[in-house]
Amino acid sequence: MEETIRAPDSSYYDRLVDSGPVDDYESAIQQSIMDYESHQIRIEQELYELYEKEKIERKNKFTNVKRVCNRLIAISPTDKPTLELFLSLIELYENGEMNIIDVDAEFYDKLFAILEKLRISKDDLENCKKIIQTR
Repeated sequence: MEETIRAPDSSYYDRLVDSGPVDDYESAIQQSIMDYESHQIRIEQELYELYEKEKIERKNKFTNVKRVCNRLIAISPTDKPTLELFLSLIELYENGEMNIIDVDAEFYDKLFAILEKLRISKDDLENCKKIIQTR
């Protein structure tokens, strides 16, 4: 029976990262911490760049609509309260404080009746409808 038992495998040393000999565990731990921190800093920087890019896109999305509304506020006192509230809501969206804004049906109908009369593109009108919705 002793002939059927095989000899044990020889032991070997496996290295996960080829960064030279690892004799000192403290230096390996420190290197790992430094690698993690540099990776973390790189990720944070990428997230910050994405945030800044989105912020600029949000600001530029309604430039034309805001310009036209500001002109109308100056000449139309009847539409002034609705448009001022609309511009405040757009500002909330641009600052990233709200993504979708729920308003009551009366304000929604009044606002979009005004916006449809203005000289703004269909894309701008659709962008407004995407962020301002009725309850």
